[in-house]
This record gives sequence, C-alpha cells and structure tokens, in this order.
Amino acid sequence: MAFLRDHELLEQIRRDAADIEGLSAEDRFLFELKVRTDATTARLAAWLGVGRAAVDSKLRRAAERARAQRMNR
Repeated sequence: MAFLRDHELLEQIRRDAADIEGLSAEDRFLFELKVRTDATTARLAAWLGVGRAAVDSKLRRAAERARAQRMNR
C-alpha cells in the first residue's frame, strides 16, 4: 500500500508542477520559495524586500493562473 500512496503522491506532484510550468519565472520562483521554505507571507516579504500585501497578491494571482491552466487541460 505504501507504494501506491507514494505513486499517487508523485502523480499529484507532477500535475502540480505542470500547472506552474506556464507561470512567469517570478511567479514560479515565489511559489517554489513558499513551498520549499514553508515561510509565512510576512517572512517572504521581508526576504524579498517588498510589502506583505504585494507577496500575498502575487501568490493569489499565480494560484489563480495555475488553476486556470489546470482547467484548460
């Protein structure tokens, strides 16, 4: 059963990666930074030297674009 769970997880990761593949390099970078570090929006904003609202807005717009790409497939 563990193999099946691992396989399902890998397939989900592949689908998610395909969703962000069409995003801009900046959006992809922000998504990857968020996922890899599990940082809060405030922490990301501090690292990037921008406001928290700007990071939140960029993440939301990128997520919307990723969802739209998934729906178009």
